[in-house]
Amino acid sequence: MAISLKVTGMRKVENLFRNLPKNLQKEINKDSRGFLKKVEKSAKLRAPRDTGELARQIRTVKGKGKNSWVLEATSPWAAQQETGKGLPHYMPISIVKQKSRKSKFKKQGTLPPKRGMVVARGYTPFVQPALEHNIAQLSSMLLQGTKRAIAQSK
Repeated sequence: MAISLKVTGMRKVENLFRNLPKNLQKEINKDSRGFLKKVEKSAKLRAPRDTGELARQIRTVKGKGKNSWVLEATSPWAAQQETGKGLPHYMPISIVKQKSRKSKFKKQGTLPPKRGMVVARGYTPFVQPALEHNIAQLSSMLLQGTKRAIAQSK
């Protein structure tokens, strides 16, 4: 009695294992950037609008690694506005629009007044709430990217 075994479709299996890693990395990279773009948009909407400078300087940029993305806020006031650390502090009056009635910048405060300066006392986190709002979508975005990578690798 002889047993024979015939394997078919090995080329498809080989292609899947050969192409899956690069396709998966490409799709995850796309989805990572897409996720950060959503967080960027949400953070811009949540950023304080006293001058609008902070919201304009929030952006998604290519990271140092080959497949990395970074959400950055380059305004000098971004960290203080996000965390409240370093408050109260002085800010040049030239960057604060005088027409902002609900401004958190006051001409007097716990710091002694300085000519041409205002005291910033309040803070409004904008990145952390944006992340919390969008984090639930990340797993489904990565799952869809994985499915696309498998479909492309076949």
